[in-house]
Amino acid sequence: MSLIYLDNSATSFPKAPGVERAVSDALFHAGTSGRASYEEAITGSKILYNCRKNIARLLGVKNSAQIIFTSGATESLNTVLKGFLKNGMGVLTSGAEHNSVMRVLSFLESDRQIEVYRFANSLDGSADLKSYADYLRKSPALVVLCHSSNVTGAIYPLKEMIESAHKAGALVCIDGAQSTGHEEIDIPMLEADFFCFSGHKGLLGPAGTGGFYIREGLEIQTLIHGGTGSLSEEEYQPEILPDKYESGTQNIHGLAGLAESTTFLLKTGIAKIQKKEQKLSWLLIEGLNSIEGIIVVGPTDREKRNSVVSFIHKDREISDLAEALDDEGIAQRMGLHCTPSAHKTLGTFNRGGTIRFSPGYFNTEDEIHKTISTIRKIIYG
Repeated sequence: MSLIYLDNSATSFPKAPGVERAVSDALFHAGTSGRASYEEAITGSKILYNCRKNIARLLGVKNSAQIIFTSGATESLNTVLKGFLKNGMGVLTSGAEHNSVMRVLSFLESDRQIEVYRFANSLDGSADLKSYADYLRKSPALVVLCHSSNVTGAIYPLKEMIESAHKAGALVCIDGAQSTGHEEIDIPMLEADFFCFSGHKGLLGPAGTGGFYIREGLEIQTLIHGGTGSLSEEEYQPEILPDKYESGTQNIHGLAGLAESTTFLLKTGIAKIQKKEQKLSWLLIEGLNSIEGIIVVGPTDREKRNSVVSFIHKDREISDLAEALDDEGIAQRMGLHCTPSAHKTLGTFNRGGTIRFSPGYFNTEDEIHKTISTIRKIIYG
């Protein structure tokens, strides 16, 4: 039985062509970066430079030093939120954020007495812009928004929301874990202050990679202090970018894979990738809607959603459906997807969440048709 992999929202599979070779080559030929002059160290420095340059190009950022590498979106969000939010500050976020945001904010509520506001979401997971505007009147110091939902697929109108936040005097941090690599992003156009991304999802790279963008002129407290290979004569953290936020030896081998995967994305074109993924997800939605008892959650306008497709069955337990899909070799994810508040809005929290399909660029229409046929068999017997 061949696997039909539809869990790309969790992590991409397979990775981009050449990633395995790039990681292997780095393991055998790359040394530490920026801290020595022998050949292997220079190779490591080139990997780091090329990867940073690729990410900057994908995000429309001219100065690649504003791209900071971390272990992924979770560490990036921790760095930004803990580095920016000080005692007593207010922060506004949505009612559909991932625990990578909410658990940090919950910690800071008790540790620094920050005040957390949450604007409402519509029943399809979209941002309620009236509620958002109302909460902006509380003058939060920071707004934290997911670019697109990992549950409903809803895409937030970032340009409009960032502009409103700035008018209210707030900076904006975007959780781009579900959008980076899936849709075209132009950070200067959006005017985001911080943008966090994952390397192993839409960027098609290895796990343990990712990072964040920080707007020029902004400074936040560093999460980790230590050696950077620069200003080694001083015992204080360098202020230069990206060194200020990149202490310790970088994950050169993982970043070699990410450099290769982002080269693939740049050559292929994000617009082409987005078009295919949207087509596959819409085939899924149309197929699921044709099966009696299945309820697909999320926006009905295909232009307002990413490739994530979540559903429940009005009579069947999602755990039973997920087990049957596993038995048929269809990889998906069942549950709350680390985003409990979204399910409370949708009314699926007490059902244990949803079954989530998330097709990627390497899936085929034939795989989607087989998935729908399999679900029909499971439901109808």
